[in-house]
Amino acid sequence: MAFCEDVYNAEHVFYVKDSADCSYGFQNQQTYECVNCLDSTKLFYSMLCSQCTDSYFLYSCNNCTSCFMCFNLQNQQYCIGNKQYTKEEYEVQVAAYKKDLVACREQFVWMLDTPQVIKKAVQWVNNERVFGTFVNNSFNSVFVSDCDAVRDCKYCAINNNCQDCMDYDSRGENASLVYESEECGRNISNVWFSLWCRENVHNVWYSYYCLNL
Repeated sequence: MAFCEDVYNAEHVFYVKDSADCSYGFQNQQTYECVNCLDSTKLFYSMLCSQCTDSYFLYSCNNCTSCFMCFNLQNQQYCIGNKQYTKEEYEVQVAAYKKDLVACREQFVWMLDTPQVIKKAVQWVNNERVFGTFVNNSFNSVFVSDCDAVRDCKYCAINNNCQDCMDYDSRGENASLVYESEECGRNISNVWFSLWCRENVHNVWYSYYCLNL
């Protein structure tokens, strides 16, 4: 968890605010029980979603607003179970569903096992010459996961806006020339064999818990 505010019981989340019980999130606000979601606000009990707002129980949806119990949708609004409703109809039905969110959660888990829900082999957007999953806006990188805007990287995970890195895991933000390091963070360069070098660290080897070097 890095660069977050008022976030509880979460792991591998970046730039997330006012959220709880989430994992692998990026630039989210007011989310609860979400996994691998990004750029979303007021999103609850959802997985593999991006740019979604005011929605519940979504799977693999993009740019959806006010949707409930939906999957594999893009650019939709006022949908329940992938069916279109008017604003008034949607609000009435969702209000009834919200009276028993436990039952809705059970129904959502059941829905994910149905053949109608398409599960992509990989999850990514806007990549070129990339091999990995949960990667977006990246170029010429292989064996990477849960990354955004990485370039010329290999064996990296949970990093953002990094280039020329290898064997680099977690919390990278605007980093370059990092090798065999973990939990090293914002604005770092030429960091090798290091751990927890948090911010503005440059030209260090075999270092631990450094800041502003």
